[in-house]
Amino acid sequence: MTQPLPISGTLPYRLNLILEGADSQLRVSSSLKGATVALPAPFGKAAAEARATQWRMSLGGREQRYWLDYADLLSLTFAASPGQFNQGRGEIRLADGPASLPTSQGLRVCGRVAELDWSAWQAVLQPYASVPIGDAQRLFKDAQLRIGRFSGFGISLDTLEVAVQREAATWAVSLDSPQLKGQVGLPDARELPIALTLDYLRLPAAEKKIAGLKLKFLINLNLL
Repeated sequence: MTQPLPISGTLPYRLNLILEGADSQLRVSSSLKGATVALPAPFGKAAAEARATQWRMSLGGREQRYWLDYADLLSLTFAASPGQFNQGRGEIRLADGPASLPTSQGLRVCGRVAELDWSAWQAVLQPYASVPIGDAQRLFKDAQLRIGRFSGFGISLDTLEVAVQREAATWAVSLDSPQLKGQVGLPDARELPIALTLDYLRLPAAEKKIAGLKLKFLINLNLL
């Protein structure tokens, strides 16, 4: 590994090599105990915490196949022809069972996230801002996520459904929750404006302080 990763420490692992011609596989399993995963909840973990993780990859066939299972939080399956990784197909499924290999090209993301703190993720990803992501953008197809609790941009949203698609040099994001519903266009160029179209925005009701202030005024008046 030559690029930085949000994981550090030492960990135990078990390696299995299966030699069966085109069905040959390499399997690596670990509890990750002893390693720190520096990611926000629910994906991060302390060194003393154990989370069963398994990585598999094929060693033969027309397509190279990859599988990753991280506890019950993340499941990945991916396939690509040798030397054509950027033209592969795959799925990342979050806390929603095992991933399924799609028939069409591209990487899709789907599933559930209990909580997502936007500011915390921005802080964690900042050290990796210099890592090239051009190939990843071309590979990404779409995302469909259900977030139990979202915090960011000064607001908190419950039961948020998010759909993300890549359109030219823009990220097209659809949002749907009891408090907010609409579409957001996030351009790659920072000098371009963010496009926001809302179907509705329900702000929390203001606290009723008028009656309390009136009562306090009357008490002070009587004391005089």
